Amino acid sequence: LKEKDIPFEARIITVADIFQALVQDRPYRAGLSAEKACLIIENMKDEGKLDVSIVQKLRKNLEDSYAYARVEYQNFKQ
Repeated sequence: LKEKDIPFEARIITVADIFQALVQDRPYRAGLSAEKACLIIENMKDEGKLDVSIVQKLRKNLEDSYAYARVEYQNFKQ
């Protein structure tokens, strides 16, 4: 699909999902630092796989994005 064919909201969720998957601990590996995860995402952007403006927003808000992305799911269970 071309960028114009993908809703803006879906492009936001894509970047957020990838970032969260990279920084959170997984059973098979420890989460990456914010900077390492952002470099991977920027490489994906440079390859035309991610929205440039959304990746720029992530970079601009990296510290806050990292803090939110590291929150574990069980914290939200009721």
